[in-house]
Amino acid sequence: MKKSSAFSLVEVYSVIIIVGIMIAGFAVISSMVRKSQIASAQALSKAAPINASPNASLWKN
Repeated sequence: MKKSSAFSLVEVYSVIIIVGIMIAGFAVISSMVRKSQIASAQALSKAAPINASPNASLWKN
C-alpha cells in the first residue's frame, strides 16, 4: 500500500480560512489605528495654543 504525502482538501481549506480571517482582522485593526490617529491629530490641533490666541481669527479663511 502506497502512502500519500499530499495535503487533503480539508487541510487546504482550513489554512485558506485561517489566512482569510487573519487578513480581515489586520484590515479592521489597521482601520481602527488610522481612525485613532486622525482623532488624536484633531484633538491636538484643537488644543493648540494658536487656536486659543485672540488673533486666531485673522488666520482663518
